[in-house]
Amino acid sequence: MDLNFRSVFESERLIYEAFDSADEDTKKFLYHQMAMDPAVRSLDSIQSFGPLSKTSYYESLNQWKNNLLSVIICLKPDNWDELAGDYRRAEHTKALRGVPIGMMCLATGPASLAHHRRAGLGMSVGVAWQGRGYGTEALRWLVGWTFAYGNMHSLFLQAASFNTKALHAYKKVGFVEDGRQREAIYMAGRWFDVVHMSILEQDWRAQQEAEEKAL
Repeated sequence: MDLNFRSVFESERLIYEAFDSADEDTKKFLYHQMAMDPAVRSLDSIQSFGPLSKTSYYESLNQWKNNLLSVIICLKPDNWDELAGDYRRAEHTKALRGVPIGMMCLATGPASLAHHRRAGLGMSVGVAWQGRGYGTEALRWLVGWTFAYGNMHSLFLQAASFNTKALHAYKKVGFVEDGRQREAIYMAGRWFDVVHMSILEQDWRAQQEAEEKAL
């Protein structure tokens, strides 16, 4: 079996760059495009729905160092094939080599839970880049990384029942609904369910086998 690691951190239209807590430009992007955009924050946070200070948000970013994986989703540059093969180019001195559009992370909890090999998914995509299939593409990449490189057995998530577009994307890449907490989220004067979903390693491997047979 031949192993090709060169394209591990990319997909068809996207590249996945490491989050650097010292990169102020990336932190500003995350704060203004994710934390301060009500349309995004309403979908990825169940905290009290009010403006979030930069200080408190930056403090939460410091916790990303504890994640199994934290990446910034970036648009792949048009000259990526040329750029990726030449590390002398000036683009490689930048914190991010593509335009950032979102973020993803995998949290595994404390070491005392490591033997369960479970990871929780967190993900946000800026409003300007939604509806173009980028989220689904990034999800497929993350699911593959989780099992092929992260050595996890299961990947799970929670989503509000009103986040219908995200729920559709999760199902599209293979997540299965495990259950619901009924009326657990209060938003805009209404109660909504929390939807629990997961995908197991064997589910992903079955998908891979089916796709290979279809070629």
